[in-house]
Amino acid sequence: MTDWKLRLEEAGYALSNPPTPNGRYRPFVRVGDQLFIAGQTCMRDGVLIHRGTVGVDVDMDEARRAAALCALNTLAVLEVATDGNLDAVRAVKMTGFIRCVSDFSAQPAVLDGASEVLETALGDRGGHARAAIGASALPRSAPVEIETVFAVDGQFQ
Repeated sequence: MTDWKLRLEEAGYALSNPPTPNGRYRPFVRVGDQLFIAGQTCMRDGVLIHRGTVGVDVDMDEARRAAALCALNTLAVLEVATDGNLDAVRAVKMTGFIRCVSDFSAQPAVLDGASEVLETALGDRGGHARAAIGASALPRSAPVEIETVFAVDGQFQ
């Protein structure tokens, strides 16, 4: 087992197979040393694990778990994109969309669930810039979706 998978397992996270695209797009695209991972929701084995609106039927703990699952799906796609060599990547940017009520303002706290997964798996290379955005609707009624950008085979700072 690779070091990053072992770190995830020790932290209580379970990696699954990468989700299949929910439309006509690619799960990832590499341009130069940048790897763009398509938006990931909280699917596991084709089933949406968390569903609803944060602040109505999804509480903060569940929203953070949903965000963590989004990040685990991101890592599953990243593993495919890099042929398993996550030692050659660095997280650059995460954009998170949180389906929430209009007066909800803790989007960054929800997205911390995803950031923690990347930092657990990649260590210092998991730290990233980030935007947390409230949304009125997301695919399949998911409470969280994230998209990410990674640097590959580059000089990391």
